[in-house]
Amino acid sequence: MKKLFSVLVFCCCFLGLAQAQQAPAQFPNIDAFVENGMKEWRIPGMSLAIIKDGKVVYAKGYGVREVGKPDKVDENTIFAIGSNTKAFTATAMHQLADQNKLSLDDKVTKFLPDFKLYDPVATENVTIRDVISHRYGLGTWHGDFVAYGSKYTTDELIYKMRFIKPASAFRSSYGYTNVGFATAGAVLSKLTNQSWQEYIKTNFLTPLGMNRTSTSVTELPNYQNVAAPHTIHNDKLVAVPYRNIDGIAAAGALNSSAVDLAKWITMQLNQGTLNGKTIVKPEIIKATHYPNIALQVPPYGNPVNPANHFAAYASGWRTNDYQGRIMIAHGGGVDGMTSQTVFLPEEQLGIVIMTNTDANNFCTALLYQIIDAYLGTTPKKDWQQQLFAIHQKAQQEEKEKWAKLERERNKNAKPSLALKNYTGLYRNEHYGDARVTLEKGKLKLTLLGHENEVGTLENWEKDTFLCRWNDPVFDKGIVPFTVDGKSATGFKLTVRPEFLDPLEYEFKKVE
Repeated sequence: MKKLFSVLVFCCCFLGLAQAQQAPAQFPNIDAFVENGMKEWRIPGMSLAIIKDGKVVYAKGYGVREVGKPDKVDENTIFAIGSNTKAFTATAMHQLADQNKLSLDDKVTKFLPDFKLYDPVATENVTIRDVISHRYGLGTWHGDFVAYGSKYTTDELIYKMRFIKPASAFRSSYGYTNVGFATAGAVLSKLTNQSWQEYIKTNFLTPLGMNRTSTSVTELPNYQNVAAPHTIHNDKLVAVPYRNIDGIAAAGALNSSAVDLAKWITMQLNQGTLNGKTIVKPEIIKATHYPNIALQVPPYGNPVNPANHFAAYASGWRTNDYQGRIMIAHGGGVDGMTSQTVFLPEEQLGIVIMTNTDANNFCTALLYQIIDAYLGTTPKKDWQQQLFAIHQKAQQEEKEKWAKLERERNKNAKPSLALKNYTGLYRNEHYGDARVTLEKGKLKLTLLGHENEVGTLENWEKDTFLCRWNDPVFDKGIVPFTVDGKSATGFKLTVRPEFLDPLEYEFKKVE
């Protein structure tokens, strides 16, 4: 009897999956659109789910999990979802507010007395609501270099926030800060006596049946069918390792599948319920969607998206209008992977898109193409063509930037010191320590806050060096040294400002 029941369940699940994989009538050429986009953007694998009227109407994988290997992506393949994690954390904070364990307008210092920012006004006044809506006054991605894959704990990273100079006055503008968002995880842990990971599993993942979702890359060996991250390095698509970002887990550490994330989005559309069971109170779900700070979007004449007139950041979600509807969405990007979750409550439409390369904006093109198909938007627009053209222009500008630097440098201007005089221990009060060594006639720069980040320094011009990192994601950068005539006294470092962190870190020699 049990065996027969298992066979019936298997057959029903299989039939439901087959039905879900049929192309939607609204977008009959979706497979061709996806396959063409993946080819142009050089995406090895992708997974997609579409939710309509409370049901998953389409779920499918495309391509391969890892370039050069045969294993296919399907709708259950696990990807890193990056900042799509933030909505889970923000919802948790709203739950704690509903339980009267905190108020969203409580000051952070009420729970973390040692919390401190560079701006004393911000230190004194920043609230939980500010934390989950990026209203610190910090710049977008500022401090990410220190947090991204480093050895520092959440508490250490929160401490280090005091060294980040604000980009604007407190609450005056939006600045997307992953390190800042991690503060919510620390407050959550203190109030619940649970780790952020435990709370997310107990309150969301388990009740939703998200059994292919993990809270850390350290858990991925327990799963099969996991996609490998990829990046473009030296114009070649290469697989890269998963990066441990547990220090800012509350901002981006979840890994999931399209089918699992579809459950999360279905719950959002159903005002907190899934399969007739209330997971989160409807008033809490609604509260996470309410805007907290405006984003700078043209009120009219938007050259890329004319149907968008406003945008704001809510609690772990971005909200904007599109074709007269409210659109609630978030993107996720970690090295090697990008993802998008989006839903239109008035249309009962939701979309999950996951890819295993970080060098693409196809997720955005695809989600708008799907939305247009369901809305019947006219005239029809090729989002892929438009966004890929923007991407190509940016790529060309990056190549021209480096070509210009190459043309203008004086290759005959050799270092003013013997290479051994650049060696030593250097310190930045925000980052920590870095060491320069001389190995087999070459200078090596080792980031001591990261376990595996080592750069080879090649003379660029006089006391400026080109740093080629051993990490394809960190890529390369220009590192200028200061000297006092006998020895180097310091250097400045920027790592992938267009992807990782635009801040320049100044290191001073201490040994």
